[in-house]
Amino acid sequence: MNQDNGFKTFCPRCGSEMNSNSRYCMKCGYLNVNNQANQNMQQYIPEQQINSYQIGSGQMINQPIDNNGTQVVNSIATNTGNKLVCFLLNYFLYLLIIIISFFTSFSNVQITLDVVKNSSFVYVSFITSIVFLFIYSIQLIFMKCNKKWWTALIPVYNFMILTEIVFNNKWLGLLLLIPGIGQVFLLVIIYILGKKFDYSGLLSMLFPVIFIPLMGFGSRLYDGHNYIDGEKSLEKDYKRKKIFFITILIFFIIGFIFVFWSNILEAKNNAKRLPNYYYVYASHQIVDKTKQLAEENYLKCDDYDYSNDSGIYYVQYGDMGNVAYFPFYYMRDVIEGYVIIDNSGENTKYYISMSDGTYGFDELLIDDVKLKNISEFKQVNYKNENEINYCENTKAKVSVGEM
Repeated sequence: MNQDNGFKTFCPRCGSEMNSNSRYCMKCGYLNVNNQANQNMQQYIPEQQINSYQIGSGQMINQPIDNNGTQVVNSIATNTGNKLVCFLLNYFLYLLIIIISFFTSFSNVQITLDVVKNSSFVYVSFITSIVFLFIYSIQLIFMKCNKKWWTALIPVYNFMILTEIVFNNKWLGLLLLIPGIGQVFLLVIIYILGKKFDYSGLLSMLFPVIFIPLMGFGSRLYDGHNYIDGEKSLEKDYKRKKIFFITILIFFIIGFIFVFWSNILEAKNNAKRLPNYYYVYASHQIVDKTKQLAEENYLKCDDYDYSNDSGIYYVQYGDMGNVAYFPFYYMRDVIEGYVIIDNSGENTKYYISMSDGTYGFDELLIDDVKLKNISEFKQVNYKNENEINYCENTKAKVSVGEM
């Protein structure tokens, strides 16, 4: 008994759906020479009938070998829908969105590079190009599998058609609606779909953003089956895909360049500020540590301990990252400087000087050490040791590395 487990195709004589493994059409009895068991019957079929086709004539179509050496099964497309309508609908709807966005963004302003860079048009071009690339790619995939292109646009039903393509079972598509299970099942579908198009299933699953357009716009066939719907249809399909892809690529590149330009400038500004977050954090950590040591009478001078007596005291520190547990401190330049404890007034004030060897800031009140105040570091020249009274003319012997 013949087991029909092959790819669904259509009888070239009557157009009825049949299995590619079937020996003959169950409706009209037409012999399926694609079946291996019927290969010996080809000798009784005129050669011109095997190597040519005409829609509605009932003639079999040829089975060429593709570039990968795989046997190609050519069949008459009877279920794809109108491919020209698919192309025109997607193409002109895409252009309409681009045109509306353009005039909305620039109708009342003079067009300059800065205006374009900051306009909504570049974002619309960028995002719309990606969206339509995927929408049209999925429709092309459906048509390559002899499924109506417009079913790809119907929510839920498109899932059912997708699983019918991959598993020959529509109802499995409902599994994609189940949270968690649906996401995993979708990866399985993409994996199998990639392999059926002769791509790596794993790469297709990991990088669907690349491989789904390749499946749709590329020349590879689904499971070696090629559905043809008219004379020179392959040439027309190629031209339409080329026009659509080039148009999308142009606006995608325009959008990408300006979006990248706009964001790279912002990224550069943030990159300049990024080290300053580190220095602001470090400054407050150092002063807090110095306060703690002062309160615990741990600061040592040459001849006596530090006290809270009236005066101005300078406390040096060296590389302090390993004490304060600063993230990635070992990847940064050494931070050095000193803390000033000013007990000359009613309230003790703390000042800090900091440098990474090239840039820094000099004697800022710790309460003023904020990101906005040191958004740009300047080169500083610290006081000579002879100008500084360390612990009342005595240099403090304490550094953060010893705390």
